[in-house]
Amino acid sequence: MSLRVLGAQGQVVVLAFQTVEEGGGVITGVELGTGRDVWRHAIAQTDAVYTARGAEQLLSGSGSNLGLVADGRCYYQDNGVTYAVDLATGKILWQAASTASGNGTLPYRLVRTADLLLVVHGQTVHALDEASGKQRWTSPTVPEVALGCALGTGRLLLAGAFGTAYCLDTATGKGLWHTTVAATTPTGAGTSFRAPSAGDGFFAVPVVQQASGVAVLSAADGAIRWMARGSAAENVWTTAASGQMVYCASSTTLRAYRVSV
Repeated sequence: MSLRVLGAQGQVVVLAFQTVEEGGGVITGVELGTGRDVWRHAIAQTDAVYTARGAEQLLSGSGSNLGLVADGRCYYQDNGVTYAVDLATGKILWQAASTASGNGTLPYRLVRTADLLLVVHGQTVHALDEASGKQRWTSPTVPEVALGCALGTGRLLLAGAFGTAYCLDTATGKGLWHTTVAATTPTGAGTSFRAPSAGDGFFAVPVVQQASGVAVLSAADGAIRWMARGSAAENVWTTAASGQMVYCASSTTLRAYRVSV
């Protein structure tokens, strides 16, 4: 059994209870003041284990999320169907089928823009109208499974499993550029299983090689502005970008960099 917090707004927090061994679980809205269940939805899909050339990573650490909370709604993805639920009542406002293959062994992520909900699954992105759930566009299939993503201004970055970053236009789904960030390692992962992050005019992408680190890419054209690495003893880095700053944490060290793009 696993418990995850999907988000909170107002007086409601949304929790997901999942049983990986048995499959399925429950998403529930809980009243913060009392702990009382306001609504509950059964789910069929669990965050399964993604396997890449023998390297297993729990999807909770590899760019997957079961859902998100925003503007009085909870959005979640279950077995190929995306749902929008009223946060206060649990009423299903819309549902959109075939936004993922239903393959629980592939990582997926929900990303929200000003008016779209982006469903990133495997090698494809589906854009849904946030108000109605109507599909706006589907991206071309990228060559690598996306293990993480980051939303910049009008751009979505996908971190491919074998070392290439792919950038899409969020308005149309059109591919803008792709950049090989790292060579494939023996485990099959070039970029990190953890998600990249977006700052002002750049993306920060964790890199896995003999020594882990971070690559900073221009959001405009994907050019690698610079890379930083730690020692071979440090585990995979995680990143968080804000404005012109990018913060990187390894197993031993926290670093801060100022980015000029």
